[in-house]
Amino acid sequence: MKLHPTRLLACLTCAVWLLAATDIAHAQAPADEDSAEVRAKPRPARTSNARAKRGPNNDPGQKIAPIPPAELLPLLPSAPDAEWKLTASRAYNELTEAPRIMTFAKRDFKRTPPPPANPAPGAPAPQPQTLTLTVLDIADDPERIGDLTELEKSAASPPAPATDQLAFYKLGKLSVRETGPAPGAALAPGVTHGRRLIVAALRKRFLIVLNLTNTSKEEAHAWLNRVDLAKLTAAAATPRQREGVIPGMEDIFTLHSVDELNPKGNQTTQISRVSPEEMARREASGRAQFQKKDPAPPDVP
Repeated sequence: MKLHPTRLLACLTCAVWLLAATDIAHAQAPADEDSAEVRAKPRPARTSNARAKRGPNNDPGQKIAPIPPAELLPLLPSAPDAEWKLTASRAYNELTEAPRIMTFAKRDFKRTPPPPANPAPGAPAPQPQTLTLTVLDIADDPERIGDLTELEKSAASPPAPATDQLAFYKLGKLSVRETGPAPGAALAPGVTHGRRLIVAALRKRFLIVLNLTNTSKEEAHAWLNRVDLAKLTAAAATPRQREGVIPGMEDIFTLHSVDELNPKGNQTTQISRVSPEEMARREASGRAQFQKKDPAPPDVP
């Protein structure tokens, strides 16, 4: 799928950074234009067991398992100082249309700037700075790999014209797309900087998204530099297998969600991508096999 560079963001971030639902792992509410959270689209039910093992279009299935949520979340940066407060820290699996399992890890930070030493009469108080930092491990989802490839091409050869509002560039191992406030844009009272969005691709495996408000370009880049790319790369190099795969039932997926600030909200869920008819057939087959191994005793008069 070829995407025009200026439309790439919609496909890459597809609702990643403003996750407000309590059930972070499996909320199905549609994402709006500003909130981007990648949600799997419903796929037609499959009734063929042979096709279920390989997926659509003879897809052999997921070969690279993503980093588990509980392992990916600690790899995200912490607050750089006491002024930045961690307000949310969550990680969870999502099931894509392919189908593939991906892992999201997200941390929210907030900082209230101190008031100026000599404020002008009637000057509004400084507004808080906010940051939502998301790291997405796409594993081997073919659609997302295509999106990251397009971003890498745009960063290597930035399209013209380049403006202060939109820029593509390389930053070490990262391919970056950055959108900032327009020069001279009207800002709310107490706001010194507008909204800035940074989307970065790492080795066709990770998508890093920074959504910042009231934060300067220099501060935004400092946050991006806090992401430990070496640890992400090392974690991705660790061989992993998809968890909970039952032979002959590869279309049942195990998903996890973890909440660092509220561990009671941690959950594990299994999702099936088979039709009700296929599930009923499997249940009947399982009962038949069980009865062969352990037949019911004869009725006692």
